[in-house]
Amino acid sequence: MSDYLRDSASAIDCWWSIETVPDRILLVEAIDMVLEEGVDLIQIYDGPSKSSLALIGNYSSGNSVVVHFSSKSASSVKNFQLKLQKVRPPQMFICDIFMNESIVC
Repeated sequence: MSDYLRDSASAIDCWWSIETVPDRILLVEAIDMVLEEGVDLIQIYDGPSKSSLALIGNYSSGNSVVVHFSSKSASSVKNFQLKLQKVRPPQMFICDIFMNESIVC
C-alpha cells in the first residue's frame, strides 16, 4: 500500500481489505506516517472484516487484514505508507524440557 492520502475538503473515513493466498500470512510495516494527534487514526484489524481483533505486532494470524484510516479534519496534510508482504507462517514447536535439562521437540 504505497498511495498517500492528500488534502481534501471534508473528514476522511477509508477502509481497505487486503488478502493474500491461503497458505501465507501478512507482514505489516509502517514505512512513513505524518498524522495529527487526536485527529487522525489508523487501525489494522487481524482478519477479513472490521469486526476482527486489532492486529498485535507486525504479523497477521491468517491471510488477511483490514486497514482503517479516519480523520476528523482534512485541513492539513496527512500521509501514511504501509508495506505489506506475504510470508510463510513461522513454524511452531512444542518442546518438553526434562529435569536433566534435555529438550525434546
